[in-house]
Amino acid sequence: MFTLVTGSSKGLGYFLAKGLKKNNKKIILNSRKKSSLRKAASKLESLSFAADLTSYNQAKSLMKEIKKQGQLSSIICNIGNSKSKSLCANSDEEWIKSLNDNLMTTINTVNAVREVNCYEDLKIVCISSICSLQYIEGAPVEYSVSKSALNTYVKFMSKILIKENIRINSIIPGNLIFEGSTWEKKDKKIIDETLNNMPLKRFGTPDDVLSLVEFLISKKSDFMMGSSIILDGGQTIIS
Repeated sequence: MFTLVTGSSKGLGYFLAKGLKKNNKKIILNSRKKSSLRKAASKLESLSFAADLTSYNQAKSLMKEIKKQGQLSSIICNIGNSKSKSLCANSDEEWIKSLNDNLMTTINTVNAVREVNCYEDLKIVCISSICSLQYIEGAPVEYSVSKSALNTYVKFMSKILIKENIRINSIIPGNLIFEGSTWEKKDKKIIDETLNNMPLKRFGTPDDVLSLVEFLISKKSDFMMGSSIILDGGQTIIS
């Protein structure tokens, strides 16, 4: 049985895949970029399939390839993109791109695995953001709205998916710092100001997210469905 991690050629997805592999999970990597995916798969010695999950047809093809290898026990829907030309997109194209990257990639993945039927009991974990809960300075509005829609999708779809032996939940992380992360590249003054306003006085790490992911894809979470768990060190409590 495999765990598929989408958007896992770099960033948080790569770190989650690496952690799951270390803890004896059979993982499958995915990215739309073939070159970076090959490098990641080589490092982790894992199966990988390139697919742009903003396309339902490519998501379906991905599931067909996976079915040739075996069955899925879990999926980590990690794809997201907060890059924008401004704090609020002024064009339809920018809004559609954000919705495609942050919402439709998950919807296409879920619909494709249902149609191809390459699972038995399946657990899906979606990676959202605290930007979905409240206005965060510097976060593009279209990104925040897309992630908010993702939370709602998880909640509403959970009742439909449970009838097909699929449990879906989401994690809402706060600020994460790791090699190559957005926060690693920020000015020290901004980092210090942000830390000063955080109750735990530290950023989250991929290991923090990994611990929760591992719980949500384990038997221990069998009584959970449609939940969105905030993992932000108390950041949204005081904001």
